[in-house]
Amino acid sequence: MQKRNEGNIPKRTRFYQALVDSPMLKSGERGFDNLRPTVIIVICGFDLYGYGKYRYTFENRCLEDLTLPLGDDCKKVILNTKGNNKNEVESNLVDFLNYIENSEDESISECCDERLKNLHNKIRQIKSSVQIGVEYMKMEERDRLIREEAMQQGLAQGQSQGETRMAKLVLELTQKQRFSDLERATLDEGYRRKLFKEFGI
Repeated sequence: MQKRNEGNIPKRTRFYQALVDSPMLKSGERGFDNLRPTVIIVICGFDLYGYGKYRYTFENRCLEDLTLPLGDDCKKVILNTKGNNKNEVESNLVDFLNYIENSEDESISECCDERLKNLHNKIRQIKSSVQIGVEYMKMEERDRLIREEAMQQGLAQGQSQGETRMAKLVLELTQKQRFSDLERATLDEGYRRKLFKEFGI
């Protein structure tokens, strides 16, 4: 599930395919008969390709003859919650993608798929469960703490690297007796970057 386009989703599907395939074969196994057919599905809250389709299905085909599939039993499906081609896809898929976009009670119509109604009921139960709510808050808090710790580590590392770079620049300029450049570098960030580049720091 991707709410925002933050990376190369097509190549991510290639990575996911490797993750799915690798456990199917034992180490040293000869032949590939144990590789079962796979479908990688990514649900996007945006239209990755811009054609307004709810579903984009990909499989490997021969470029010289597009009617000839490779036969690797591997498909990638990119689902788009912002599609507008209702007449080309199953209504239950449209209902599901609309539900992903808006999972409130009013988004469940009487005529929608029973599986979607069951899913919505399960989600309501989960949301109303005190224990799940507490666990969710713990997860949120843990994730927040992890992010803050990573940010602090990143800031400390960045500060250390910045100090090291500046010390090297001061040494270079002092050895070359370029004192006016040194003074300017302490006040002018753009000029400082230029000097970093000049000295390969």
